[in-house]
Amino acid sequence: MTKMLAGKNKATPKTIKIIMDAIRAGASQRDASALAGISEDTLSLWKKQDSDFSEQMRQKEIRSNSRPGWSLMERNLEPEK
Repeated sequence: MTKMLAGKNKATPKTIKIIMDAIRAGASQRDASALAGISEDTLSLWKKQDSDFSEQMRQKEIRSNSRPGWSLMERNLEPEK
């Protein structure tokens, strides 16, 4: 977890890992945030507040095999409970 996000209630190591794993697998930011149980607005805010977090996400997106229209339903992924 990055320093800037460390104080945020929802920015737990588990939440960050879910987001990064989903992005790396090709999920959209909307789908990644849904998997992590946060809103897309919250994810956008975190990216604006923490340049390291934003850069980590960008690198995961570059390395992913994402394609337009990717959805959780296509990959049969569901958020952890």
